[in-house]
Amino acid sequence: MSGGGKKYAVYEGRNPGVYDTWREAEAQVRGYSGNCHQKVDSYGRADPKPYVVYEGAKPGVYPSWKDAHSQVSGYPGAHYQRADNFTDAANKWCDHKCSQTQAMADKNKYVVHKGRAPGMYNTWGETNDQVRGYPGNCHEKVDSNTGTPSGNKHYVVYDGAKPGVYDNWHDTHDQVSGYSGKQYEKAKSPEDAVNKWTDFKTYGATTTGQFSGTYPNKGN
Repeated sequence: MSGGGKKYAVYEGRNPGVYDTWREAEAQVRGYSGNCHQKVDSYGRADPKPYVVYEGAKPGVYPSWKDAHSQVSGYPGAHYQRADNFTDAANKWCDHKCSQTQAMADKNKYVVHKGRAPGMYNTWGETNDQVRGYPGNCHEKVDSNTGTPSGNKHYVVYDGAKPGVYDNWHDTHDQVSGYSGKQYEKAKSPEDAVNKWTDFKTYGATTTGQFSGTYPNKGN
């Protein structure tokens, strides 16, 4: 394994090391699960090109292929890209994060059930203008396409106008808004809600003892 010019570094393979030819290096990585290799100079140094890992064990910017490889090897749906330099890598990563943020913004909107001007709003800022300081306000996140609440929205009202299990925040809110001593809890699923309610009726208390004495935050 001697000579000048380009060589091949095998980081993960049968016999990791630096090889003079691709044929030698290939023998170490062909059929080897999770192999990692790249071209290097005659001193074993790799081209200093950073990588952006968009989908992997830990997305982010990595200074070398060896570092990036450990984040994407064996990861289902791995997505990564080599950058020209660290400035380019930082820009690519920033663009990716901004697009993710915009996608979330496009997916979710807010519904004001009770406020100054009930309706659907695109941003939390607009929504907040309708509910801040409004007595008994009621609002929640919804899917922008369907208008339905985002995620699981099952609640158990232990103490309110009409205790029981509810499958949305709007109805739950009606039972606890303005009710002195209200006690309610968000459940993880319909089954969890029924179990919590059954335990409460059987034992006279929740199994967790966790109650929400105030209304959920902007995301419910």
